[in-house]
Amino acid sequence: MIDRDIHDGSIDESIIQVQELPYEKFDRIKFFKQFNIPYDTTLDINNITKEQAREELKKIKNVEDHTGFAYFFLEYCTVSHPTEGSVIIKDNAYKWQIKAALEFLQNRYIVSLKSRQVAFSTTVGAYCLWRALFFDSQRIVIISKNQHDSIVFLERIKFIYEHLPIWLKQGTSEFAKTYVTFAHNFSKITSLPNKGDPAQGESLSLLVADEFASYDDSQAVLNAATPALSAGSMTPFSNKALPSQLFIISTLPRKKVVNNNFLRILHGAQERTESRYKLINVEVDDISYYRDRAWHLEMLETLGPRGYRIEVLKQEVYASENALIEGNILQSIKTKNPIRCDFLYPELVDTEGYPIDLNTFAKMNDNWDANGKYLKGFWVWEDPVPGRQYVIVADVAGGEANDFCAFHVFDPANENNQVAEYRGQINTEEYKDVLTLVCAYYNNAKLSVERNGLGINICQYFGNTINYEGFYWHQKSKYQVFAGFPMVNPIRANAIAFMENMVIRGEVKINSIRLLNELRNFGITSKGRIAAISGPDDLTLALCQFCWLQQIGWAVTDEQAMDSMYGDMNNIKQKTEVECTKERVPVAKYWDDEFDLSDTQREVLAYAKASNMCIDNDFKKILNKRNHL
Repeated sequence: MIDRDIHDGSIDESIIQVQELPYEKFDRIKFFKQFNIPYDTTLDINNITKEQAREELKKIKNVEDHTGFAYFFLEYCTVSHPTEGSVIIKDNAYKWQIKAALEFLQNRYIVSLKSRQVAFSTTVGAYCLWRALFFDSQRIVIISKNQHDSIVFLERIKFIYEHLPIWLKQGTSEFAKTYVTFAHNFSKITSLPNKGDPAQGESLSLLVADEFASYDDSQAVLNAATPALSAGSMTPFSNKALPSQLFIISTLPRKKVVNNNFLRILHGAQERTESRYKLINVEVDDISYYRDRAWHLEMLETLGPRGYRIEVLKQEVYASENALIEGNILQSIKTKNPIRCDFLYPELVDTEGYPIDLNTFAKMNDNWDANGKYLKGFWVWEDPVPGRQYVIVADVAGGEANDFCAFHVFDPANENNQVAEYRGQINTEEYKDVLTLVCAYYNNAKLSVERNGLGINICQYFGNTINYEGFYWHQKSKYQVFAGFPMVNPIRANAIAFMENMVIRGEVKINSIRLLNELRNFGITSKGRIAAISGPDDLTLALCQFCWLQQIGWAVTDEQAMDSMYGDMNNIKQKTEVECTKERVPVAKYWDDEFDLSDTQREVLAYAKASNMCIDNDFKKILNKRNHL
């Protein structure tokens, strides 16, 4: 995707993004070869023998190789098109459709990230028909935004059915506006508007929530779906039966983005490899109109800039969410997939990220296992570089149900790059062990822990019990210090402001989609407080902590501290002796430990004295002052 900057004076076209990637049309013969599917290019599907029909049905119902629906879709489906009438899929399939068709036969829960006009509903409609035709007693319910959309959805299914070869059609007991039933196997497809109980007291085989992001009562739909789908939850995918499934298909919401269940589920699928939802991310590089600038311009003029970004570019826009940081800033942040999840050491996982020792893994504790160095929710982007100094900032869960423990590992020497991150639910005793282990792994990193209710115990452990050398001590007053970081006003307000400025200026490198999603939802709440508008904000507050410590000069390397102090000394040295008597020495940007001078600090102080700099009586205190705004 590339941006073009063209302005005609009436509409800002600079946001248009036109596909200019190499074009490659889907090759169904190549697909058949890849999955060892027998095919005959001379076969006339409308005129075949009984033996040929039996062989075709075997390929259509091949669930165990995940290819049955894909074969049915490619070889037998014809769909309606608003301008071309009927379109035969075998000659016009998109690559994403076939990838999705394979995933449909491997995952019980599906969530989409789709653009406008990519034929997602048509593909899902074909899947509904496939289940209903070839598997007994299917109860399939499709929920749409309104009555009109529900009727249109079912009409797509009817169109596909009517264009099937005669030998695939079955006797139907009834075709109606809102449902279709098949007499040969007692299957039924029902399409309903979004109101009431979608299951209507029945057990369901498949529930499709179309444009789920726009539902007013999305939670009610989910609550009803859980018991309705439970009867088939334990059934495996096989050639004889299918488990119950839930498909959530939607474009991104244009309104009501706060507490939106679609975004919650989507972000969970993006963030967690263990999410039960399989994300179908629609690729559009082989869709012709997505490569046509005139079509993009038409969409921009029709939908407006915000709608174009959401429905065509699949960009989450939060302008109406009162987010602290503007959407275009957050949109410019490019996150990366972690190189490893859940395991601290690289030798514990294979090249695909799975645990090497599966027998030991099966016996590990769910959230944290000290023996296996397993920490659920831990992401790694970079392993430690020998000799490099790292900084860890940690937030401690307050005990509420939706509160998480969280920490970041930053590399100050490399543009404050985020190299690791954790968010999860763990008790404080285990959290001590986790932080100790991660600190040791990252070259005995500096550590700061938020000093809240449950965090006080952890701060006392690192500050007083084991006297961790790199632990942060906060100066409350001239004669009073305590272990840990106090996220209280006015420090909290300053920390949030520092975080905002550093993110906007690109002074911290964010790699995590989890953190980015929290930032998108961090802003002014209905009560006027700066916090998460909905969902967690533990990673965000840990980031705020790091940014505050950066500004006061603690979350830096010794080399950075030296460079700053020597820079200030050189500035002072250039002043005349007369000027020095009139001015106090400027305070350096970075400070180190409050009490004991390190060898580096003694060297700097000796250098200052040897240079005959004008040093007042408070210079030593200023040089070593650690928490000064």
